[in-house]
Amino acid sequence: MSMITRKIVPQPRSLRRTNRGSSSICWTFLHLTPWRFLFFFFAVSNSIWGFDWPEFRGPTGQGDASSANLPLQWSEDNHVSWKVPIPGKGHSSPVISAGQIWLTTALADGGRLHAICFAESSGNLLYNVELFQNERPELLHADNSHATPTAVIDKGRIYVHFGANGTACLTSEGKVVWKTNALQYRQPYSGASSPVLFEDLLLLTCDGTDVQFVVALDKETGQVVWKTDRQHLERAKEETAATTGKRQGYSTMAYATGLLIEVAGGKQFVSPGADHVAAYNPQTGKEIWWLEYLGFSEVARPVIAGDLLIVQAFQEQSKPTLFAIHPTAQGRVNEKYLVWQRNKNTPHVPSPLVSGNLLFLVKDSGTASCLDVRTGKEHWTKRIGGNFSASSILAGNNVYCFSEEGTTTIFAAQSEFQLQAKNHIDGRIMASPAVSENALFVRTDGHLYRIEAPD
Repeated sequence: MSMITRKIVPQPRSLRRTNRGSSSICWTFLHLTPWRFLFFFFAVSNSIWGFDWPEFRGPTGQGDASSANLPLQWSEDNHVSWKVPIPGKGHSSPVISAGQIWLTTALADGGRLHAICFAESSGNLLYNVELFQNERPELLHADNSHATPTAVIDKGRIYVHFGANGTACLTSEGKVVWKTNALQYRQPYSGASSPVLFEDLLLLTCDGTDVQFVVALDKETGQVVWKTDRQHLERAKEETAATTGKRQGYSTMAYATGLLIEVAGGKQFVSPGADHVAAYNPQTGKEIWWLEYLGFSEVARPVIAGDLLIVQAFQEQSKPTLFAIHPTAQGRVNEKYLVWQRNKNTPHVPSPLVSGNLLFLVKDSGTASCLDVRTGKEHWTKRIGGNFSASSILAGNNVYCFSEEGTTTIFAAQSEFQLQAKNHIDGRIMASPAVSENALFVRTDGHLYRIEAPD
């Protein structure tokens, strides 16, 4: 495959820095007890490769790369370390670990589904693995792809998901460990919800037009450990029963990625769906609490801010709405646990971003807002232009917002609007970018970029 490159970086800067201390590392290695060796191994791995970006929206699942020092200015000819073509089409975000970047992609108009891997330092294509074939690819929404869910990486294993078309696990050498397409449900516009790891379980949200469920797979085998059918869909199912034709069942479908949170020492898997958001015990699948709303086709991932959970859903189908919830609730969420809600300038697709007590939003149509996360009150609203599907990133003390037109708007993460820069690259940006150390990785509709300031 041909490759367009610019200023090839032969080695990550962190690796070069580590090599300068190789003699001290060797001495330390020889004097380690077994349990200390394990700690040392992971510490050195992190220092060599920078921090991982292992899942959709990064290590916390919330777009936080605040420790990164990303450039404020770039273009096709400036601060692009490399740019390489991506075979096929897809909207999945890059995930990064141990010097590898993994993506999913679809070829032959969705007939062949692949996992692909690039070298983080050079952009060289390392692996291109076909996982599934689909004789009858579903029709697509103009804003979706056959490879939209983002992979998740853990301990040298890459877990990829193509919605109802299949789920698989690969090694970092591109070998298939297992794959399954046993989870059958109807998705007329293809999938979008990304997998989430919890201990030895791979958590998937499957909200189709026929059945809706949350399921946990054994990450070693791909076998189902538990499966919980969605509840609280009575209204949506009544509407489905009264609908005929291609749109039958649309009122029960959703595309959001769930979020693992810790509440009072226990874990919850928070998963927005049609007409409600629910929290589940990730070990058993038992529902803990749920909040009712009105609407389907949820996309945005929730965020946690202190003791508040922020969920982006609907007040009614035409009104995207933010809900701030105390996740200590049990059963149906009442007024005591619903702290505030707001539908002004609320996005549908891009997920919210938290920095301290500030909540940043970018509406699909290009309006940015800053709210007080504790009250929902507005600090500022500003038209920044463009259309948005990708979720924003916090880097340093700045918010990076990526438009479908290829323009990145950067503003200060503060309660007064301060524009820092606008940058443009070629191609359409639908995937949320990734960060590793001080480099930004952006997937467009045709290429993968590594963007960073020079040493």
